Amino acid sequence: MAKVMRKIALDLGTKSCGFAISDPISNSFAIPLENFFFEENNFKKVINKLKHYEKKYEFDTIILGYPLRMTGTRSERSIMVEEFEKLLRKTFSQRIVLVDERLSTVKAKAMLKETNISQSKIKEKKDSMAAALLLNYYLNNFLGVR
Repeated sequence: MAKVMRKIALDLGTKSCGFAISDPISNSFAIPLENFFFEENNFKKVINKLKHYEKKYEFDTIILGYPLRMTGTRSERSIMVEEFEKLLRKTFSQRIVLVDERLSTVKAKAMLKETNISQSKIKEKKDSMAAALLLNYYLNNFLGVR
């Protein structure tokens, strides 16, 4: 059986980044990994965390949430993500894909609220859940996984 090359997703913010990885057997679903917190705009720490995951998991694609306004236009956060994408491309050889992340964090918070966990736990887990939503979207729409 051929080895499945996994995908990793990032939901990048100014002070935190959610990570999720695809399952190791079929790339059919996303597994939230962690909410990684860092000093504001210190994206080198995010790069280092991604290097850690690169050693731990083999992945061939990096999915990066791309924050657009509801109108579909770019925002300041879009520009921040574009700059981070350039840093990723300088550092990693894997394919990098930007995926529209509109409402992913809102959906993640709503899903976590349904589990009746505390607000502090929601804050702690929302970014990794948002990354998992982005990754599931990618797996279902771009890889043909159903």
